[in-house]
Amino acid sequence: MKTIYLLCIILTILSYNLMADEISDTERQLRETEAQVEQRRRQEQEAARRLREEEQRKIQTQRQLTQAQNQIINLRRKEQEELQNIEQARNIISQTQQKIEQINSNTNQTILHLLIADQAKTKLKINTPDTQLLTNIAKNHIAQRNSLHYQIVNITTDTTNRERELDKTIEEATAEQERIDTYQRETQQIDTTISTLERQRREYQDQANQLARTATELQTLINTLREQAERYQHTYAFPNGVEAPVRGRIITPFGTRTDPRYNIQTYSNGIDIAVPENTPVRAIADGVVVFSGNFSTLGRMIVIDHQNGIHSLYAFNNLLIARKDENVTKGQTIAQSGKRNTEQQPSLHFEIRRGGTAVNPLDYVRIQN
Repeated sequence: MKTIYLLCIILTILSYNLMADEISDTERQLRETEAQVEQRRRQEQEAARRLREEEQRKIQTQRQLTQAQNQIINLRRKEQEELQNIEQARNIISQTQQKIEQINSNTNQTILHLLIADQAKTKLKINTPDTQLLTNIAKNHIAQRNSLHYQIVNITTDTTNRERELDKTIEEATAEQERIDTYQRETQQIDTTISTLERQRREYQDQANQLARTATELQTLINTLREQAERYQHTYAFPNGVEAPVRGRIITPFGTRTDPRYNIQTYSNGIDIAVPENTPVRAIADGVVVFSGNFSTLGRMIVIDHQNGIHSLYAFNNLLIARKDENVTKGQTIAQSGKRNTEQQPSLHFEIRRGGTAVNPLDYVRIQN
């Protein structure tokens, strides 16, 4: 009797120590989850800060773009005015050259008449009034021609200056257009950055909210499962052995890892096994289904109580076949697999909980490709 009594005391002490270890492990997981929530909140705040900076940068760039657009409008207007002035000057030069040609023609005729008059004066040996008149006309024509030549020189010089100014205006307009193109490209880049930051901010916020819900709801489920497990002897043994829930490649290991998308530390309570959608999911051992339904961040989920202190969890399924309170046997199809969301690879999320605490499933089940 004394031996039996002593054995009972020892079992009681071991039971209390085991429960204390389970509570400690659960609290550790909660602290890790809360730390991840805080980390996501900080990342969300940082993304929001950078988002505000990019929005201010966009406002400044758009202001510079508007100034450049107004400037190029003025330059194009100036360019058109200078082209019109140059065209007018060229028309004046053309008209003046025509006048010179007409004057040259008149001058030649006058000189011809003057020569004829000179010959007549020589023969007749008399002075004729036509000679003096023709001389004056010839001089007047020559003076007009010289004046028009001088006008052409001045207009040509002015036109050259205007053409030089036009080239300068075109260069300025080209440079301004390049600045406009740069501002427009920068605005597009800023819009892309703003979209990325806004998406990251929402993702961080959603992740933080999901982690917070998971921490609360999973703790509630753990407590429920712990209460149910206390009705059975915690042998942690499977008399008939275990079977892998699916065959596939492990893409998410158990425990702490670095998230490749966000370069942050995350903690997984189980493993993710890559399998095509709607792959049959089988119970790893005999037991009773204690949960079958939607569970917040884990999607369609089934939990089996193996009545030995161990529970197995199968999440992110497309279809649940086994129902709550149903007795299942090892290898029985209980669900069809799915995936976390549309962006991720199809897989089964699989957990094993010993006394309510998540443990590495590979300590119990061998997963084969």
